[in-house]
Amino acid sequence: MAADGSSALADADEPAAPRLGLGAALAVFGVLAVLRLLAGDFRYFFEEDDMSLANGIAAILQGEPGYYLYRYVPQIGYYRLMAFLTDVVGGVAVVPHVMVASSAIAGAAIPAATLLAFRRQLPDHVRLLAAAIVTCTPALWIASQYGNTAVVASAFTVLGLVMLSNRPGTLGTAIALTLCAVGVLVRADAVLMAPVVALLVFRAARTPRQALLTLAIGAVAFVALWFTLRAADPWTAVSAGGAVASHFQASDLVSRFWEHMLWAFSPIPLIFALFGAEALQRRDRDVFLTLAVWILPVFGFYYGAATTTRYFMLSVVPMGIFAACGVRALASRSGRRALAWPTALLALSLHLWVGLGHFRPADPRSVLTAPGYATDDGRMPTGALVYQGYHRDSGVLGPSLRRSAPWGARQPIAVAMDSELGRIDALSDDAGPARVVVLLDSWNAHVFHFHAFKAGAEFEGRDAGAMFLAPTHFSLNGRDIMTIGIPDGDFEALDRIAVEVGDEIWYVAPIEWELPETLASKLPPQRSVGATHSEADRQVRVYPIVEEGPR
Repeated sequence: MAADGSSALADADEPAAPRLGLGAALAVFGVLAVLRLLAGDFRYFFEEDDMSLANGIAAILQGEPGYYLYRYVPQIGYYRLMAFLTDVVGGVAVVPHVMVASSAIAGAAIPAATLLAFRRQLPDHVRLLAAAIVTCTPALWIASQYGNTAVVASAFTVLGLVMLSNRPGTLGTAIALTLCAVGVLVRADAVLMAPVVALLVFRAARTPRQALLTLAIGAVAFVALWFTLRAADPWTAVSAGGAVASHFQASDLVSRFWEHMLWAFSPIPLIFALFGAEALQRRDRDVFLTLAVWILPVFGFYYGAATTTRYFMLSVVPMGIFAACGVRALASRSGRRALAWPTALLALSLHLWVGLGHFRPADPRSVLTAPGYATDDGRMPTGALVYQGYHRDSGVLGPSLRRSAPWGARQPIAVAMDSELGRIDALSDDAGPARVVVLLDSWNAHVFHFHAFKAGAEFEGRDAGAMFLAPTHFSLNGRDIMTIGIPDGDFEALDRIAVEVGDEIWYVAPIEWELPETLASKLPPQRSVGATHSEADRQVRVYPIVEEGPR
């Protein structure tokens, strides 16, 4: 209670006995899971990261450790979990669906868990409001619509932290620490929760010695598990630290911490969170300190490398609790509580209905339909989340479970890749090319590999080189398919391409349609590129290799 005898969070000295328990949380989870699935984008990939993850999952299902896995070690748990679920459900073709569904379910679990956080210290109505705020947090709202590691890792970690916040016994503590460990395996930045895990274990333990022993046992068990995985998994040869450092050391990285933080939580909830932090540090410094230790490592770690709102995922629960405490504190101080509460709730939900920034004044409809800005991981809405989630550009529920077309059918480049790969797969033994060289421009190097896996191609090997740009070899229906990434359209950097008469070169690029003349110098003597038979607007252009005539 505050020094003056007033309480910013409850009308009584102590919160009433909690009534919202596991049953309420499960009910909230069930409702939110349905809503999240209905908002999930099951049409196609969202951006390059989920393409890369899908490639790796497909390679794991095929059991070939030579394929390049995008930042595998820091996300080993996600790769393995998705591979297991996909194998159970239906194989490579459903990888994107499993990834999106997993994000949607995780996006429902996080707010549901919030309802149970600090049950002995926060009143029911504060926790219920916090769960609602977390549900509507833009970063979580968007991340629940596409496949990504951040929301899945946060779900496991939040479940563990919420259990610890209620001072569990020995078994409960062990389960909570296991959940947090799984979160770290799914995405390594969950290790940023180590300080708050330690703090919560000390809160729950009877003595400091017991807390230290618990943490020591947990740390030893996790390290043993980690080294076991490193020894048993052929893909773990890459350093986890090196994979993380590659992000921070990228020459084109521009950190936009403040802008991404603003739109990850939305401005109005952030304002309430500031008031809530002030009120909570007076009312219950124990909870205030715990939430601060929960948030600050995330903010500190990503301050110099914030390229997407997704990086704030681990902090959405404590920020939601702070915002809920702010609403309660301001409403309690108001002389007109009957007006203060609905006004605060309306303000908190404003970003669900209209955009709060990055809209076009000349087009009033943009406030409702297209407010947002570009990030390194796709477009981030600044509001109108209900429209964005349940309407978008395909009609009501168009991007989600109410699909009028198969996955990828609305993407011309996906249709073209599937069509050409299907043509190769259907050829008789003595027909068609013996080799296909696929030249990939920009992000197509990521996505073509998944379509090849989906078509039944088998990975054969990979030459040295950068990520998906390195020459990569597949076999499909007895044909050799080699992909080569063309960074920034630099054909001069290409090595000589080994092709014979009758082989094909595919150029996959949504911008440049014709192969440049410089490609002729990359072919063997007496070989040239014939005229394409592809349609003018085809996003996979097929060029036969022909014998060069006399000059």
